[in-house]
Amino acid sequence: MGSQAQLVGPVSYSALKTWIYDQEDYERRTGEPAPLTDEQRLAMAVLVSPQPLSPPALSLKQEGVDGMETDWSYKDAIVPAEYVYEELPASIHGSPQWRTRCRLPREAPDLWFPDFNEPRPEDSVFPSKKASRQHAARCAIECLISQGLMSSDGFHIKHALKSTATALASSASSTAITTVRDNTPSARNPSQSRPRPLVAWPAEVSARPATEWRLGRAEEQASPDQGITATNVVGSRGNMSSFSERPPHSWSDGNDLKVSSIQQLDSLCKALKLGSPTYNLVPSGEGAENIFSGRIVFSPLSTKGGGTSVGRTLPEGVGEVHDVFTKKAAREKMAQSVLRYLMTAYEDVLDTRLGEVGAI
Repeated sequence: MGSQAQLVGPVSYSALKTWIYDQEDYERRTGEPAPLTDEQRLAMAVLVSPQPLSPPALSLKQEGVDGMETDWSYKDAIVPAEYVYEELPASIHGSPQWRTRCRLPREAPDLWFPDFNEPRPEDSVFPSKKASRQHAARCAIECLISQGLMSSDGFHIKHALKSTATALASSASSTAITTVRDNTPSARNPSQSRPRPLVAWPAEVSARPATEWRLGRAEEQASPDQGITATNVVGSRGNMSSFSERPPHSWSDGNDLKVSSIQQLDSLCKALKLGSPTYNLVPSGEGAENIFSGRIVFSPLSTKGGGTSVGRTLPEGVGEVHDVFTKKAAREKMAQSVLRYLMTAYEDVLDTRLGEVGAI
């Protein structure tokens, strides 16, 4: 028969700590756990109940996390998430541990969730493969929600996303990591701005009446091979010329021809002889991977022949971005800010010059 545990008097914490120290010292010296009696094992089992590790609780519905791949690859027909599993060596007390990383090939192909360089990487280690996978999925979903690419309940993925840059920089909800200062007149008072197309493809140009362009006698008919057209109205009195340029094409998922804000700004600057825009970008801070801040600077142009430089005339905040994810998205935001400013600031100049030419 096994020995029966006998009732003993109170045991002080000091005595318990001394016993624990002796047990650990034995294990350090011999490399093996100290021998325990049945009574000691029973006492330890009563004192310390093993607590299973579980993923950190998040404010997301469990079904949304477990069903992330189903929503992506079947219901929403989006490229499914990728998972990489890592089996860690077993601890001295139990079974192997698992760590999983998740990648979003469509929305954030350069990022892995969770970040193993985080302050507490041990938080990403779990006793089961499924638990580690769920934690990785939660981290990815949190990123999507913070960028406005998924509803706050973690169920519905938003569409009309063309690339990583546009996905993480185009939505208004991207203010979680993106802040763009825009002090242009149109941004301060949108009701006073007069929108006007900067560029148009030939099919659109030919379909519009000549009066819509307000070019008078200086208007030139676009031909099918012209590409993007614009009018150069900066220079001496009556000096109007046109240029024709086809920018590099970028294709969307639906094979629709798309012109980026960077290309539009380059075309407008050439038409207005404003010099070439330079995109000066720097990392937003130490440890901020793929997050940039910067400002557009225009290379000074000689004023000979009517050219000008806006490098020192851009208002503060125009062409500036702060904490934008990826360089490409930052450049797009910078270009959009300058485009809005130029299209408003030069509207009256364009109309005045065209009126002078028409009066000759």
